[in-house]
Amino acid sequence: MSAADKNDTMKTSKQSVSCADFQDQLPDIFESGVALSEQEHLQTCEQCAALVRDLEYIAQQAKLLQIVEDFRRQSHAEADLAALGRLAAEGRR
Repeated sequence: MSAADKNDTMKTSKQSVSCADFQDQLPDIFESGVALSEQEHLQTCEQCAALVRDLEYIAQQAKLLQIVEDFRRQSHAEADLAALGRLAAEGRR
């Protein structure tokens, strides 16, 4: 996004919000859990709306990666326990 684009001011019903100001607030908005659909700036600015869609997609994919990693850890732990069980059984003979 060019500096001119960032400095463009988008009008909302209550106040003007620049793309730069909105993007500066994005981390706080994401952390707060406020519905992004309630952000008036996104209704008037396609560039910021596209940015938010991309960020939401990235966050969704990161959660999926975490699920895969958790499953992998669990599988390794179960395999380790099974191996210990086999070793213990062999040692008892």
